[in-house]
Amino acid sequence: MRKITTIKTIVFTCGHCKAWYCRIPAWDDLGKGDQCERCGATCFASRSGRPVGPRSRHWPWMLDEALDLLKYNSFALFGGPEQYMTFTETTTVITGGTA
Repeated sequence: MRKITTIKTIVFTCGHCKAWYCRIPAWDDLGKGDQCERCGATCFASRSGRPVGPRSRHWPWMLDEALDLLKYNSFALFGGPEQYMTFTETTTVITGGTA
């Protein structure tokens, strides 16, 4: 069984005033009509952001999105989930019972 340990992100900054705009999962993109809250520009620069893990406040909603995409095998269109997340292998230990 695999467990998601981190999700890769993209950071967007305003292309005009360089103000930080948002951090989103690497498989996502900005929608049309997004504007810088500081200067109103509509052009943005993107770069790789730091990975998000379970201790991040963004983890719950990013994990929900990732699980939905995995459930419907949507990552197959983009080269597989390994491009966007890191995994660890887990083993299930069953205790109790009789032999």
